[in-house]
Amino acid sequence: MKRFLSFDLEIAKTLPNDNDLWDAYRPFGISVACVVDHAWRVVQWPAADKSRITPYNKQLTRYEADRVADYLFDKVALGYTIMTWNGLGFDFRVLAEECSPGIIPQQLAALAMSAQHVDIGFAMVCDLGYMCSLQHACDGMGLPGKTEGISGLMLPDIWNSEDLAKQELCLEYSRNDVCITSVLYQAIEYKRQLTYTTRAGRKQIWVYPTANDNNILSVTAALKLSDVSNTRWPRTKFTGWAQALLQG
Repeated sequence: MKRFLSFDLEIAKTLPNDNDLWDAYRPFGISVACVVDHAWRVVQWPAADKSRITPYNKQLTRYEADRVADYLFDKVALGYTIMTWNGLGFDFRVLAEECSPGIIPQQLAALAMSAQHVDIGFAMVCDLGYMCSLQHACDGMGLPGKTEGISGLMLPDIWNSEDLAKQELCLEYSRNDVCITSVLYQAIEYKRQLTYTTRAGRKQIWVYPTANDNNILSVTAALKLSDVSNTRWPRTKFTGWAQALLQG
């Protein structure tokens, strides 16, 4: 079986609805990070603890962020491919900002841009010039979507309420996100296409481009596609932070 690991994180800082304004709020902090592998083994930071009686910390410490990065590096060294939805432009960047300065952020930048990272959302940007949301992808593929009643933008306020029961819901939301990303990846790999819904509710089909070995495109391979970027979705919007680290 092909070894892969789906990776996702949730931020600690409340952001406006307009993501074009988000850079002014960096660093975001990390409330929860989570991975699930091809055998459905889940690892989460902080680890869910049903016996806990005090609230979880508001965000991961720098040491904890370093441990998340080390976990990803170790898995890649064992032959795993990291799977994300918009991980290049978001999750890897946030993690790099939260880790200790120096070599770890540079290693994360290299991994995010590598052949060991498949970012479906970014591949969509490279091929079509835009990406749909993870929820719209799940809707189009007839798959279970995100946890109802919570959104990523809502999660920081819920997590920071220090209400333990609500924090447990946030941990569940994070686990669900990596699991649906994993299921979606496997569905696309099997069908070789993504059916997604538009904001207007119409269904569209995107035939996922493949590499010469017929594998789903990695970030490295996606960057080799003819550039169809538009003014709102230029590739540098996703790659700029990593390129700056690697050139610095």
